[in-house]
Amino acid sequence: MARAARILVVGQSLPFRGELLEHREIETRWATNTREVASQLRRSKVDACIVSPDFDDREVVWLIKRSLDRAPCLVLVDDPKDRAKWPPDTATAVVPVGEVESVVLLLAQHTGLRLARYPRADIVAPVMVDLHGRVYERVTKNLSLSGVAICDFPKAPIGARVDLVMTLGGRAVNLRAKVIRSFDEDGDTCAGLTFIDVPEGARELIHAEVQASLQQLPQQWEIDELFGDLVLDDDDGAQALRTFDVARSPLPAFVPRTRDLEIPAVCAVLDGAARQVPPWLAQLAEGLTGVEIAAARGQPAPPWAMDVLKLRINLARVRHTFPGRPPPSALIDDAYRMFERLHRETAHETGSILAQVRRIRTDLLRSMVMTPKTADMEPA
Repeated sequence: MARAARILVVGQSLPFRGELLEHREIETRWATNTREVASQLRRSKVDACIVSPDFDDREVVWLIKRSLDRAPCLVLVDDPKDRAKWPPDTATAVVPVGEVESVVLLLAQHTGLRLARYPRADIVAPVMVDLHGRVYERVTKNLSLSGVAICDFPKAPIGARVDLVMTLGGRAVNLRAKVIRSFDEDGDTCAGLTFIDVPEGARELIHAEVQASLQQLPQQWEIDELFGDLVLDDDDGAQALRTFDVARSPLPAFVPRTRDLEIPAVCAVLDGAARQVPPWLAQLAEGLTGVEIAAARGQPAPPWAMDVLKLRINLARVRHTFPGRPPPSALIDDAYRMFERLHRETAHETGSILAQVRRIRTDLLRSMVMTPKTADMEPA
């Protein structure tokens, strides 16, 4: 079964919140601050990010957009005039809430994901299919107000129209539908049909059955709620208790400290006189900002510059030594604290310094959200 579309919502007052939670096709994750954003992005890849109108930290949104690779970052605003508050490169799109019929449709527009308009539930119900005068007894696979999936559907071209008699709650429902796709799932050849017209009585019955089925789903708990800020190895439920800090792992739980020789080695790379410098350190040195270079050479620099340089050396060493694996939680905590410290201590800066701080914070955020390059997991 294909995994659901994974959507990260940043903020608290998102319109259509209930609609997102109802959709089986959408796995919704929530974050209200930078730390929660980093935690969610670190856990797994997301297909899109939605920023609610109450979240207005433009720099964090700018950094999120650049950490999402090619996934869209959509910002919702209460008033169309608020569009002007968001620079063009901050988000993929800035959309007034009043101009979208639903967040689901907005996501489909910007991501190309095939999302149903109405909540869909796994409902197995008997259905009579009348196709070109021949009647077949079948069962449904899932159901929504917009359509139905039927198992072992007779061979029919896309666009074929059929008459259905579906039994729900002991009542027969007459429906007219059109075949829109054919697919194989769990060993069954199924067809997806969209309803052409749903009478009011049938609409109420389908809605009641879908809602009742969705309410019977077991309560799902987020791992973060159960185990606090443990850094998970992966999203597999069978591995939920294995963390880098409590399970056997080559990654240390403590933050590795910068060796005295690494700062001079950085300066040697900058001066073109490096000999036998590790490639990862040379690559880091070539990407340093001006304030970090000044700190490395003992020149006048902001008080945070040397701390940033040492932290980035530690992060680069871990990335090189254990490629594709998240840093230990203690190092992520250090990165988060530095991310916030830079925001506080450089709020008054302008021009070149501010641009360099933005580059550094982007690198720190990417380090915090780095995930193992493994096969994408289906939501639990």
